[in-house]
Amino acid sequence: ATPPGPPAPPSGAALLDAAGRNRPALGAARREALRAARGSARMLADWLPDFEVRYGRSFDRTGAAAGQQAMLMADIPLWFWGPAGGVRQGRAERDAARARADDLGNETRWMVREAFVSLDAARRTLGLYEKSLLPHAEQALKSARAEYEGGHVDLDMVLESERELIEARLAAYGALADIGKWTGTLEVLTGLDLFGGGQP
Repeated sequence: ATPPGPPAPPSGAALLDAAGRNRPALGAARREALRAARGSARMLADWLPDFEVRYGRSFDRTGAAAGQQAMLMADIPLWFWGPAGGVRQGRAERDAARARADDLGNETRWMVREAFVSLDAARRTLGLYEKSLLPHAEQALKSARAEYEGGHVDLDMVLESERELIEARLAAYGALADIGKWTGTLEVLTGLDLFGGGQP
């Protein structure tokens, strides 16, 4: 019998959610997009006119209200085109960073789906070998040996049954290796300990 593989992973939706939260490269891309957006907003704020409103009251020597004042001040940059180029560049950097984060998010979702489907296929394959093909090959070998000992078949039949059993065992171990490979891929993408039961 083949050794047991890791436990079944959480649902596909839970894995996608975990990858969206925990994948380091995706988190870094999102932070870079946020940094670029803040930089673009700062450049725009430096480029736009600054307005200031002041309000005050004046009093006479006795302390009685003598009047009110309101003042609107505007600081309009004289070098309009220079900062405008910086604003355009900031917007372009912001848009590029957002696009990189979106692309990495799409890539992450695709990779999680591919790994999940491949893991499911490997688990099904291993189950098929353990429940049906391996027991059948073992029984065929026992029957061939009994027939050979009884003189009803030649040695070639026993060797052929032995070869089929070895091939079935190798295929089962191959499926088990695929389970380990795809489980490891999902661990890297999601940050979950899938070999230990799915906790972060």
